[in-house]
Amino acid sequence: MKTEIIQQKKTLQKEAETYKEALKADVQTVVKEVENKGKKVLIISGVLIVTYATLELFLNSRKNTTQSIESKDSKGKESMVGTEKTDSLMVRKIKEHITTFILNLLTQSLNEFIENLSKRKVKD
Repeated sequence: MKTEIIQQKKTLQKEAETYKEALKADVQTVVKEVENKGKKVLIISGVLIVTYATLELFLNSRKNTTQSIESKDSKGKESMVGTEKTDSLMVRKIKEHITTFILNLLTQSLNEFIENLSKRKVKD
């Protein structure tokens, strides 16, 4: 009876080690995938930021658009309160597209990560 318990203990310890090694391998795989995806997102984000900054620089150097904010006082005289800088339609659209693109990349990466985790759980 005592030898059976010792055998079961050894068997359970071997199984525990096997599962522990498998978990370590899975964690390392997940970490590598996250690093790869993160690097890709950072590179793409950097390229988009540089592109945006370049376009902003060139578009602002050509034309500096400002919009006057005027108000009328109690006597009906118009007076300029200040100016507000507005982006051109093209710059606003570029900003929207860059933001949408980055958010789509992040969403896609997160979905792939979640799918991989769920596949691993099903395999185990």
